[in-house]
Amino acid sequence: MSRLNGFRGLLLLLAMLLSGCGALVVSGTAPGGYASDEDGRPQEQQHRDAAIASRINTLFVKDPQIPAMAIRVGVRQGVVILQGRVSSDAVVRRAVRLASSVPGVVRVTSRLEVVAD
Repeated sequence: MSRLNGFRGLLLLLAMLLSGCGALVVSGTAPGGYASDEDGRPQEQQHRDAAIASRINTLFVKDPQIPAMAIRVGVRQGVVILQGRVSSDAVVRRAVRLASSVPGVVRVTSRLEVVAD
């Protein structure tokens, strides 16, 4: 029976990895609720940062002035970094303003590059 459970566990792990849940399985946790991956942030902070990034991306997608697919959003401990190429300084300002409006954002750093179309 133990061998069968081991096989089922392996199948479950394989299914999770193939479905994109690998980070969930691989990261694990250490005592005190801290993540054991190379990032070093507690899992709770990782979840907060992911939620912030998701909210920002949603705002960008809903805003017709923002080329959402051209902007990468990174968040670490509430600090947002926007990277990519946009068409004007006005787009940069709007993206920074929208990102800053999300609860939990500590600061926004723009690494957006303005390029001619």
